[in-house]
Amino acid sequence: MADEKSFGSSVLDFIDRVAESGKKGFMAAGEAISDFGDKSVVRIELGQLKSKLLKAYADLGKNVYEKIEVQKMSEIPVGEDLNLSAIVDSIRKIEADIKKHEESLEKSKKEKKTSGKTEGENGEGEKESSAPTEQPESAASESTSSEA
Repeated sequence: MADEKSFGSSVLDFIDRVAESGKKGFMAAGEAISDFGDKSVVRIELGQLKSKLLKAYADLGKNVYEKIEVQKMSEIPVGEDLNLSAIVDSIRKIEADIKKHEESLEKSKKEKKTSGKTEGENGEGEKESSAPTEQPESAASESTSSEA
């Protein structure tokens, strides 16, 4: 009878340990999924911002071309043309947002490396978009010149 109680309590102890290990595993998995989800959202937003940036560059180019061709201007003062000024401001804001998102991803990668994990363990070594992230000098200057 004493052996049955001993056996029963050891089985219960074993079950308790398995349950505790399961809880820890589920908690770790939940944290990993949450982290992956957060990074995925940042990557999606980064892709959207880069797409917006390309559209803003296209809008800027179209407007500059129209000023040069239609109005026969050799120099376009960006500060005086409200449409161009708004596009340039939009480009600057998008570039700042892209930089913040990229820094956030870099910070996450560094934190992950310091915690002893490598990028390959969770399959997150994805190649990122190669859309331009730097502002061309012509968009940064206060006026755009055409030289043909």
